[in-house]
Amino acid sequence: DEYEEREFKIGLPVGVELPVLGEQRHLSVRLYGWPMGLSGAITWRGVWAALPILLQRAESLKGSSVLELGAGCGLLANTAAVLGAHSIATDGNEEEMPLLQKNA
Repeated sequence: DEYEEREFKIGLPVGVELPVLGEQRHLSVRLYGWPMGLSGAITWRGVWAALPILLQRAESLKGSSVLELGAGCGLLANTAAVLGAHSIATDGNEEEMPLLQKNA
């Protein structure tokens, strides 16, 4: 397999409580991605800026529809799905589609 499995631990912003996590202060999401390159990352930095916003709106995501464009491995869409949203992830690069399918 050309992909590597990763566990993303997403810290909860101050004041955000997710009852499903109990005492944990992070949400774990396991996804596949390309092997790490020189930067040591398999996600864009912008994802990490958007994740706290997503977590702050966790209650309103339940049952909603989420579309992630330029998804790469689909971390935002998968996190939204864990929080109860119906998520779709897509990417303009056709080479990313098998990865997104694997992470669906």
